[in-house]
Amino acid sequence: MYTNVFRACSSSLPSSAYRLITRNLTSNSNTSAVRSIGDRFGVKHRSRRFLRNYLIANGLILGGGSLYYYYYLTPKERRQIRVTFEGFQRGFRSFQIGLLITIDYKYHFWKFPETSPEYETKLKECHSRAADRIAQGCIENGGLYVKMGQGMVSADHILPKEYTDGLRCLQDKALRRQRNEVSQLIDEEFGCQVSDLFSYLSPEPIAAASLAEVYEGRLKTTNERVAVKLQYIDLQDRFTGDILTIRMILYALGKIFPKFEFGWMIDSVKSNLERELDFKLEGENADRCYAQLSPFLKYIYVPKVFWDYTTNRVLVMEFIDGIKISDMDKLKESNLSIKEIDTKLVEAMAFQIFHSGFVHADPHPGNVYVRRDPKTPTKSNVQIVLLDHGLYVTISPKDREALCQLWKAIILKDEIKMKQYSTALGVQAKDYLTFATVLSMRPIHRPIHDLAILPEEWDRMSPDEQKDAREQGKIRLPTERELFALSPQQKMAIRRDFSVIFNDIQDSVLRTIYDMPRPLLMILSVSFRQKVTKEEMARIRLKARETMDEVIHVFKQLPDKLILVLRNLNQIRSTIRDHGNLIDRHTIMARSAILGARKNEEAHRLFKDRIYAHLELVLFDLILFKDRVERYFKFKFLKVLVYFGYMTKETEDMIEQFR
Repeated sequence: MYTNVFRACSSSLPSSAYRLITRNLTSNSNTSAVRSIGDRFGVKHRSRRFLRNYLIANGLILGGGSLYYYYYLTPKERRQIRVTFEGFQRGFRSFQIGLLITIDYKYHFWKFPETSPEYETKLKECHSRAADRIAQGCIENGGLYVKMGQGMVSADHILPKEYTDGLRCLQDKALRRQRNEVSQLIDEEFGCQVSDLFSYLSPEPIAAASLAEVYEGRLKTTNERVAVKLQYIDLQDRFTGDILTIRMILYALGKIFPKFEFGWMIDSVKSNLERELDFKLEGENADRCYAQLSPFLKYIYVPKVFWDYTTNRVLVMEFIDGIKISDMDKLKESNLSIKEIDTKLVEAMAFQIFHSGFVHADPHPGNVYVRRDPKTPTKSNVQIVLLDHGLYVTISPKDREALCQLWKAIILKDEIKMKQYSTALGVQAKDYLTFATVLSMRPIHRPIHDLAILPEEWDRMSPDEQKDAREQGKIRLPTERELFALSPQQKMAIRRDFSVIFNDIQDSVLRTIYDMPRPLLMILSVSFRQKVTKEEMARIRLKARETMDEVIHVFKQLPDKLILVLRNLNQIRSTIRDHGNLIDRHTIMARSAILGARKNEEAHRLFKDRIYAHLELVLFDLILFKDRVERYFKFKFLKVLVYFGYMTKETEDMIEQFR
C-alpha cells in the first residue's frame, strides 16, 4: 500500500528519495523510516514554509484589495462601513454596562433584604452607581444613547431621584463631529459647497444637542442672519442598529427584573426619534405652532423657517438673540420678571393642550428662550421664543375635551367624573386616581388640621371671633419671624402646646400615605424624625413600591400622545420649580382647562345656557382661589413641622417639588 502511495506522489519527490523509500518499504521497515527520510529531505519543513507563505500572500492580497476598494468608495459608503463596525463596539459596551448593573442590583437584593435597616440607603447607592454607568455609556456611545438618557432625565416622575440627578449631565452632551463633516453634509444635501449657500458660517457651533448642532450664519443671497441646524451626518445610518441594541438590553433587563420592565417604551421612542430626525417635519411644526398661537398669545414667537435652505438633515431658521429660560442670572441682569415669564410659559402650554390640541412635546429649558418683545423694546414685555419643534403630538377634539373635563373634575374633587374621563382616555377604571394624580402632579387629597389657624387668617378675625376660637381649643400659629425670635424655652413651650395638633397632622399624613395611591410616594420617601416606627417606615416603603408598579401599569395603558402630554407637563413643572415656584401653575392650568371645556360646550348652548356658563366660570374662579389659599396654608404647616423637628428638611424640600 505504501508503495502505491509514494508512487502516486513520485513526481513531487527527488528521484534519490523515491528509490530510498521504495527500498525501505520492500524490506519491511517500519513507518518511522518514512518520517525520518521525509525530515531528512526537508518535506515537513517545506510544507510549513509553504503554508506560512500562502497565508501571508492571501492576507496581503485581501488587505490590499480591501484598501483599494475602500479608497474608491464614496465618503457616504465609507461612513456606512465605519458605522457598522462602531455599532458592534457600542453594542458590546452597552451589554457590558447592563451586565454590571444587573450584578450590582442582584448582589444588593441578596445581601440586604427589604426588612434590613440598610436597605433604602444601599438601594440609593445602587441607583447612583447605575446612573453613573449609564451616563458614561451614553457619553461614549453618543447620538441616540444621549437622547435616551436625556429622556430619562425628564422622567423624574417615574425614575428614582438618583437616576435623574446622575443623568442630568447628559443635557449638555452631544456627538463629536468628524473632520470636514459639515462640508460633507452640505454637499450630500445640496450638491454644493458651504460658501455657495452662506457668506458666513461660524467655525464652531453655538449650541449642540444629541441629534444636531446649531451654527450661526448669513445667507449669501440676502445676508440675513440665520441659525443653521445641522444633523450629525451618521445619525440616520446608525439609527436601526442602535435601536435594536437598546431594545435587546431593555428586553433582557425586563426578564431579569420583571418589575422594571420598560421594553414597552422602545416602540414609542423609536417613533418619536424618527420624527425628530426629519427636519422638514420640524419646520412644518414650527409654522403650524406659530399660526395657531400668534392670534391668541401675542407674546409667543417662533423663528421663521427658510424653506429654500431646508432638507431632511439641514434646517435654516431666523436667528434669535435670547436668554435660555434656565439662565436665572442673565434673566435677572436683564430685569425680566421671572413671574411673568413663568405665567406666560404655562399659559402657552395650557393653550396648546386644552385649546389647539397641537402640543410641543419637548419644552425643556434648552428649547425655550426669553427676550423683550422687539416691537416694544422700551417696556418690560416678556416674549417667549419656542425652539426645536421636532416632536409634537396632535390631540383629537374628543381627547382634548376629555382632558379638559378631567382637569375640571380634579378641581371639583368629583371622583365619578374623574373615573369617567380617565377611562375615556384609555385608563382602566380602577386606575383613575393614579392617572389623575400623575396628570395634575399633585395628590388628590391633602391632610389638614382644624385647630391650627395661620397668623394671616387670625389677624382678619374680629376680637369676638378670636375669643370663640380660643374657647374651641384653636391656636394661632406664630409667623416665621416670631418663630426665629423665640428662645429655646419658648420653643419647648410652644411645642408642648401644639403637640396634639402635630400628632394629629402626622397621623393624618400617615393615613393618607397608607390609603392613597400616588406618584408622590415614589420620590417623597416620607421620614419623620421621631414618631414613625421601623415597621411603619417599612410599610411606607412597600406602599411606595406598589405605587411605582401602579404608575408603570397606567403608563403602559396610555397611548403615545398622552405620554407626550405628560412629558410636557412634567418639564414645565420642573422649570417652574427651578424658578422658585413663584406662580401657581395649577390655577393657570385649571382655568385654561375650564375655558377649554366651556368652549367645547358653547356651540350647543342657548343664550340662557351661556349666561349660566359664565356664572359657572366665576364659581370656578372662587373654587380655584380657595384651593390656592388652602395649599398655601398647608405648605406653611410643613415649615412649622420642620422647625419643631417633626419632619426633616429633606422631606420638606421633596414635597416642595410638587407645588
